[in-house]
This record gives sequence, C-alpha cells and structure tokens, in this order.
Amino acid sequence: MSIEYSGLFLSIESGKKSKILNALSKTYDLIDGVMIKMPFWLTESIRAIKEIKGVVKEKRVLVDLRLEGSSAEDVRYFSTMIGDQGADGFTVIGYYPESMICSYVKSATLSVFSILDVGLPNYEKRFPDDVLLEATKVAKRCGCKGVIMTTMRIERIAKARYIVGRDLEILASLDGEAKSGEGVLSGADFEIIPQRLWCTDKPREAVQAIAESILKKKRE
Repeated sequence: MSIEYSGLFLSIESGKKSKILNALSKTYDLIDGVMIKMPFWLTESIRAIKEIKGVVKEKRVLVDLRLEGSSAEDVRYFSTMIGDQGADGFTVIGYYPESMICSYVKSATLSVFSILDVGLPNYEKRFPDDVLLEATKVAKRCGCKGVIMTTMRIERIAKARYIVGRDLEILASLDGEAKSGEGVLSGADFEIIPQRLWCTDKPREAVQAIAESILKKKRE
C-alpha cells in the first residue's frame, strides 16, 4: 500500500547506517519525508545524506543543523553543502533577533525550518508561551518554510497554527507520552516519529500502523 500523504516524517538519530537504509527502503512510500538528526550526520558525515536521499527518492530530506548565531556566509555555505548531497531543508534555532532569522532565510539555498522548543534545555522556563509565539511570528515574517515544535506542550501547537494560518508548515516532534496523531489533531501538518518507533525488525508494519492512525485521526 502506498500513501500519498501520511503526515509523517521519520527521525533518523543514530545507529547502524545499513539497518536504517534498509528500513527506509521498505517504508519510503508511506512517508512524506525524513529528518536527519545531528548525532547521525555528525557520525556518518554529510555523505550519508546522499545515500538516504537515494533511498527515499522524491520524499523530502531535512537536516537538523540547528544553526545559531551563524553569519550569512556560513548559512549559504552549509545549505549549499548539504543541498549538493540531496537535502531539501535544514533547521535553525528560532530564538534570535528577527534580523538574524531573516538573514538566514535570505542567505539559504534550501528551505529553512525554525526550531521553537524541540531539544532545547529547560525550554518551558526559558521560552514561555509569549516568547515562543513571538518566535513563531518572526518565522512567518521572515519567510521560513515551517516551524518545529514538541508534543510535550501540545496546546502550543494550536496557538502557533492560529498565528501562521496555512502560510507555514508545522512539524510536531512526537515526544514524551504523546501518541501518533495528537500533533496533527492539534494543528500540525506533519509528525516527526522517533527512530525507536519505526526502525524495528518489521519497519513497514510499524510505519504503516502509525501512518494509518494519523490518517484516521485527520478524517475524524
């Protein structure tokens, strides 16, 4: 079964590359894209991006660069470098002055996604709702392709959707006790599924079950 739109990105975090590529070869038609996290591409080098793109074909490949405080030249360099390997977009940390975020977008050769709270230490105290929502507005004004948020604070996703309308994509990282589909129900366009849930001994069955649960919840 092939799913045209599942609302699903697979997170690639760490582990044996051959196992990950094999799992992707069995599941790529069920997904919308992959997110290559920093531990994996640092370990395997950026050449692994090209191998992954070769497996997932036309599906999007996003790279979790988490750029912050970078110059326009650095942004252009990194985005060109990973773009040459097949990447379609990359992440930046969204809590910087608007002029800097806009500079990232203007300098990049790929789509830019602003990370609002995923994997940021003590994000609830450092980035309360008003700060997060202002960063969401900045991402929209600067022309980011989308924002990335955690399901640990699911109510924030709905607030962000109200701000961006359909101008930006919202990717919800499935964290904590959240179940697949909860991010989409709260307003996200896609959910980023942790590697432990899809890179299993039976990856196709695992991904198909997750994709179908998301589609079912979107129809409800």
